[in-house]
Amino acid sequence: MESDQIYAPVVLISNTTPMTSAAYGGRAKCAQRLIRLEMPIPTTVALSFLAVHDIAMGNAIDPGLVLPHFDQSPLLSVRPSSGSPDWGGPGAILNIGMNDKKFNDLCETLGETPASILYLRFINSYATHVARLDSDAFEDPESPTTKDVESALEVYKDQATEPFPQDVNEQLVNVLRSMARAWEGTSARLLRQAKGAPGDAGLGLVVQAMAIGVGRGECGSGVIQFASSDTGRPEIHGRYLRQSQGRES
Repeated sequence: MESDQIYAPVVLISNTTPMTSAAYGGRAKCAQRLIRLEMPIPTTVALSFLAVHDIAMGNAIDPGLVLPHFDQSPLLSVRPSSGSPDWGGPGAILNIGMNDKKFNDLCETLGETPASILYLRFINSYATHVARLDSDAFEDPESPTTKDVESALEVYKDQATEPFPQDVNEQLVNVLRSMARAWEGTSARLLRQAKGAPGDAGLGLVVQAMAIGVGRGECGSGVIQFASSDTGRPEIHGRYLRQSQGRES
């Protein structure tokens, strides 16, 4: 029986991976459905409800269970995967893996402004949601430069009393811990219970390779839907925004 199935704490999602939304959340299971439809889904790793709960309880996950599935120098996103999208969850964190070396490399391949956008957004997001620093201390210029990145790194060092982490292992472990603890917080639990979630509702996390939406040439991000929200009939529509990331469109 499915209820007797024991699921791995961390899995690489493929079309044959044993997984259910009850164990890994709806977003993770949806990724598997898209893979089975032969959609071009970036490499995706799922953490189970039990694994995320263990992280929230102070048991750090071994990044060696996650990172070997990705390239040598990856840029990653982490997104929540709850039992229902109505229950909310911590916001996605993008561009994990950005550091000084990656920034210099991307300046060569993407250009200074796109590379600065990626690094600066990660610094700001990490500072606010992981290190819990004052968001007002960090600026978000429209066309950032290397100087803006250097300034943000200095602000982070002053606020956190330590340099911005350069190791992707440390970055990922801290992001996973922050998101797991945010889900387990009292206020978050009360909010989702008000939306009909059980008190012990679990959270999975989805770690995915980034598809860069900024850079030279035609780059961007968007959303697409293949059925009408009103009738359910086949219908293609969506939104696209050049030089953007995530849900900016």
